[in-house]
Amino acid sequence: MANILDFLRGLLTDGGAQQRFNGNPSGYIADHGFTDLSGEDVTEAIRVLARTLPEDTSARLSCYTNGDGELPPVRPLHGESELDAAIRQLRFAISLSPAAGPTDMEETEPEPVAEEFQAPIEPASDPRWEGERQPVSVHTETESTTEPAPVGAFDPYAAFGDEMATIVRNASEQMQAVLARAEAIVREAEREAEGIRESAHVDAQTVRGMANQEADGILQEARTQRDEAGAELSSARNTREEAERDANAMMNEARSRREEIRAAEEELRKRLEGVQSVFQSFQQGSVVPEEHHPTD
Repeated sequence: MANILDFLRGLLTDGGAQQRFNGNPSGYIADHGFTDLSGEDVTEAIRVLARTLPEDTSARLSCYTNGDGELPPVRPLHGESELDAAIRQLRFAISLSPAAGPTDMEETEPEPVAEEFQAPIEPASDPRWEGERQPVSVHTETESTTEPAPVGAFDPYAAFGDEMATIVRNASEQMQAVLARAEAIVREAEREAEGIRESAHVDAQTVRGMANQEADGILQEARTQRDEAGAELSSARNTREEAERDANAMMNEARSRREEIRAAEEELRKRLEGVQSVFQSFQQGSVVPEEHHPTD
């Protein structure tokens, strides 16, 4: 499997690779072994890679490193996969950094290079260089103003480039390892959260059941107390009615006796008046008439 930084470097600097990608993004990515690519992988890798690209290309990709501009959504949208988000990021990066395609290269074809330098060859392993070593000038798009180093001599720029490539490759591998660990941590956290959620659901059902039982017991006890209170109230009403009946009977009896006492008092008063009149007659010396019959 290719390194993701090498994969992106070729895609952002090679017009032919960009054309093949635009023709079949999913197939192009699968051919390079990145079927599990995500939008976060592309964003982080471009952020690292942009610092090692040519200055003009790095400037066009500054939105990944400096936040100059808004990036497309990194996470998958509704109904999308992680690969769809990665393709969206790659299309956006290519639109910022279009490379020359095969047609453009034909129109602006650089000066031809000597036949023996069409492919990179280690000078020490080429039998053509077994004899005398001679410096050879190689034509590039920009002609160098300095003498080229003799073949087989130490090239500090090439060594620096190799060292930088090694550093970038190690950084990419470390980043992929960190991303893998982060994904593992996220998956583990999701599993733990799911377990906690299930446990909380079970606990909630248990507490709800206990609360329902306690509520039913309290309600039943309240109903029992209400029934008992109703029975006591009914008994109190009966007792009050009996007391009222007894009080009425006693009042009626008292009224009857009061009438009897009044009648007896009236009778006694009449008798006292008769006795008094007889007594007065005796004091006056008169004789009681025969017709007068005092009441007994």
